[in-house]
Amino acid sequence: MGLNVSMMADSTSRWAEALREISGRLAEMPADSGYPAYLPARLAHFYERAGRVKCLGNPGREGSVSIVGAVSPPGGDFSDPVTTATLNIVQVFWGLDKKLAQRKHFPSVNWLISYSKYERALDEFYERSYPEFVPLRNKCKEILQEEEDLSEIVQLVGKGSLAESDKITLEVAKLLRDDFLQQNGYTPYDSENHGFKHMPHSSLHCFFFSVLFSHQCKEILQEEEDLSEIVQLVGKGSLAESDKITLEVAKLLRDDFLQQNGYTPYDRFCPFYKTVGMLKNMITFYEQARYAVETTAQSDNKVTYAIIREQMGPVMNKLSQMKFKDPVMGEAAIKQSYEELMEEMQQAFSNLEL
Repeated sequence: MGLNVSMMADSTSRWAEALREISGRLAEMPADSGYPAYLPARLAHFYERAGRVKCLGNPGREGSVSIVGAVSPPGGDFSDPVTTATLNIVQVFWGLDKKLAQRKHFPSVNWLISYSKYERALDEFYERSYPEFVPLRNKCKEILQEEEDLSEIVQLVGKGSLAESDKITLEVAKLLRDDFLQQNGYTPYDSENHGFKHMPHSSLHCFFFSVLFSHQCKEILQEEEDLSEIVQLVGKGSLAESDKITLEVAKLLRDDFLQQNGYTPYDRFCPFYKTVGMLKNMITFYEQARYAVETTAQSDNKVTYAIIREQMGPVMNKLSQMKFKDPVMGEAAIKQSYEELMEEMQQAFSNLEL
């Protein structure tokens, strides 16, 4: 018929238990945990029915069968023979997590143990249709893995003792978990999710930019931490011009982005577009300032940190004042003010290099 069919099999574990019972009644030689030795072959025979076909006859039609099989290992033991045999056959694994379900996080798929072996096969499609998706997906996986590594430290000594870069990791990982991976299948906006919705052209534009900018923020804050020991020993004046810029932007990030006052109307609630706008301007200032310093280092008209601070004082002051934009102004007004600041900053750097 040329249809694309999805078949849900629930549950192959119960089917395997019935197979074990019948095998025992037939007095067949048992294998691991009493299951018959031909269990993997029977499972493979079932899953090999999935695939893509070209139908006979006219007009030409193409159809497919996708099988999603549920396995229920006793006690969540993944060394169970049914689970082991199934994982040896299938190419995609979604590992459900009881702890996520208890936290009302649905779908409760554990992103650390789940995997797909089709990633490389799909890279060509992503490269053609959504070229930004693959690096963003990899970055998201890195952040979630890093959060898992940090969670034990947080439980022991508390979040306050973490480095500033690690606090950013935890915050972005929380965004990934709660606002991207978690879905509500009973709502029209979340019941289905198209590929284009994942891209910056859609409502998740801010999310992906925040992931990219947060990585740069982490690098800046980590670099500041490395430089702080040198500053204590020999003073800030002995640093390279690019390192002085790093310290200045790190101070902006700490004092005017990460630090918040929950008792003020402008800081009590920070919409996502405001977060991204602030990060974008701060990171752009950092990149352009370093570029100006490094490209003129060997020329007669050398640009130093002192020159940038003197000639771009008003711009730097506006960067530190971005947090005072009250969300009551509305998304359009705040975005426009941040875009105007971006244009002013780029023009100031152009004049600086002249």
